[in-house]
Amino acid sequence: SAAAELKVATAEPGVNGRPHDFAHVLERQLLEDRRRAGDAIAAAEHSVLSGGRIGGAKPVRKLELRSKMQPRLGFFGLVRLWMSSRGEEILEALGADAQTTMEQVAEGLFLQIRVSQCASALRALRAEDGRPLEIKARQAAKEVSKERYFLRAASDEVTFDPRLLAAECLFGIMLRETQVQVLEAFASEDPLCPGPDEACVQQMLMGGGKTCVVAPLTAALLSTPRRLFVAIVPSSLLTFSRQQLRE
Repeated sequence: SAAAELKVATAEPGVNGRPHDFAHVLERQLLEDRRRAGDAIAAAEHSVLSGGRIGGAKPVRKLELRSKMQPRLGFFGLVRLWMSSRGEEILEALGADAQTTMEQVAEGLFLQIRVSQCASALRALRAEDGRPLEIKARQAAKEVSKERYFLRAASDEVTFDPRLLAAECLFGIMLRETQVQVLEAFASEDPLCPGPDEACVQQMLMGGGKTCVVAPLTAALLSTPRRLFVAIVPSSLLTFSRQQLRE
């Protein structure tokens, strides 16, 4: 498969010896992931439209007939439900198979992120910046070999915070290890670590993603209907920080 070829191509000898082949594999992987992501997104949206039955009629279809229009819960609406503590309850009320829909949403997000990775790697390979091709190939290989640091293996399954995966997709990035560590420290419920209701101080270097990544995600992790998130920033960063939090 293209994924297996990509794994081989990013190995050190492959990158050094066959950068053009590497680009070809990236293109194939990009197209394959884009197709699979589209299929997963379409399946998730369809699972809501063709949900269960209430009073002998599908609830979404019932609404469609009454309003004379076809209602459609788009993918990003499903992502919001996927991140919500009441997401499964709402999907079940719509008559959808909540577990299947959630799995399809997760698959779509994972694949969309890999599409972004492949596209970024191809841009690095094709950049006309005067650097040797082998150096650009190494940068591209590094891009598609990035690790995901918020996944946790538990017996025979992998758990993760859906808000972090959604953020990767929306921001078009892979969260760095230090970013995940800071976010987990802020949101930790471990009795040995400061929790969201206690004081917690973290330090990051310039360029670490404090304003564009950590602050918006901290707001998403800590905000609740009963708790307001307040960001205090230097006056020179006020406009930019406000824009990042709104987005």
